[in-house]
Order: sequence, then structure tokens, then C-alpha cells
Amino acid sequence: FHNEGWLAHPTLRALHRVVRHAEEQGKSVEVVVTLDRTRDPVLRRLVAQWGERFGEFRVHEVDLGDPALCRNFVVEHARGRFVAPHDGDNLYGKDWLARAHDHLSERPRCIAHPELIWLFQGDSVYWVQKPLGEPADILAVNPWDTVCLAAREVFEQVPYRGATHAFAYEDWAWNCDTIAAGYEHVFVPGTLIAKRQKPGELSNLGAWRQSGKTLPPVPLVASILRTPAASPPPAEPPRSVVRQR
Repeated sequence: FHNEGWLAHPTLRALHRVVRHAEEQGKSVEVVVTLDRTRDPVLRRLVAQWGERFGEFRVHEVDLGDPALCRNFVVEHARGRFVAPHDGDNLYGKDWLARAHDHLSERPRCIAHPELIWLFQGDSVYWVQKPLGEPADILAVNPWDTVCLAAREVFEQVPYRGATHAFAYEDWAWNCDTIAAGYEHVFVPGTLIAKRQKPGELSNLGAWRQSGKTLPPVPLVASILRTPAASPPPAEPPRSVVRQR
């Protein structure tokens, strides 16, 4: 969280529903909250009140000013086998965590994402997250949302890169770095997250185009750019040559 105010209430309510459902399925869930440069008394009161309803709920005051560094901080302080980063103003389908965990039970080298994203409050847009068609597609736009679930060693091996004024979304670079490290991004059928679009806020693609931000230098981009294009197949020899052969 940062300074979400009353928007934290539906988020914490949705998160409580997600955690309760996962616990009913026999999973143990710990919630680790960062309050990053928070000056919002409403947010603080909501976090304190909702925290009493969770079994494992720990709050850390941090002064990082960067969502990427907040996520790295949480990985260091979380105790579970899996980690799922979430933002302070999003909503989640109740079975997201439980189904994502089950989906990864036989996929240790994978990162699970929700299948469906709903952008609401500003525009009302749905889209289905899918695998990349070609590796080079990731050079054009960030293909997957931040919300995911993966084994904690994934986040330890591939930490998030801190944001700067010149480069785009920290999860875009993280998606590239995890692919380069050999991890596969998979999508859990039937799972949903809802992302709030604040008044006047541009979509990710619109903000990216307006700001002119691009990817930071990442190994995956270098490897894609070094890969030579496939040579076209040789043209068929003239029929006269074929007859001579």
C-alpha cells in the first residue's frame, strides 16, 4: 500500500475472501503488508482493522518509494514456499490463490498468472492473458500483469529491478529476466483479477506511449537482438536442371 485511502477497504475485503478460501482448501497463507511512505490515516486504520481478521498478518513501514523494491522487501520477510505479489487497490477472484497453488504443484519452473484481467472504473475492458507468440513480442509491450504466484526461489533468483524515470514497468523487466532464467509463464484457467483504473489514469499501453519509456537493458533483449533471422529456404531450381539430375 501507499496512500490508497478508502480504496484499501474493498482490496482488503477481497484479499480476506481469497485467503479464507485458500485456507478452506487446506493451504496456509501469510499476508505481508508494506506501507510505503504512507501518510494516510484512513489507510492505516483500515489495515489495522482488517489485520485482526487474518490468521497471519504482518505490517512493515518502509521508506522505499518504489513498488519493485517493496516486492523485493516482502520476499525477504515472507516465510512461505510460494510468493504472490498484490497491489493495494486491486481486487481478486476468491479462488485465485488456491487454484494458482494447485496449478504449480507439478510445474516447479513456472510462474502462474490469472487467466482473465478486468480493467474497471475508468474503461471497462476484459482481456485474456496468453503465452507469447514469439520471444520478440515482448520487445513491443509488457505481455502480462504484475499479479502472479511462484516459488519463493524464483523471486530470490530474479529480484525486481527498481523503477527509474527512463524505464517502464518493473514487472515488464521482471518478465524478461525470468524468461531468460529459464522460467515459463503459465495461466490458471478460470481465475480473475480486477484492476482499478483511477479517474484520468491512462491504460498501461497509453501511459507507455505518452511517456516514451522503454525496457531497461535486460539479457533477454540482447539475446533476441543477437539471434539472426532464419534464412529463407532455397529457391527451387529451374525445371531444366531438375530434368538433368
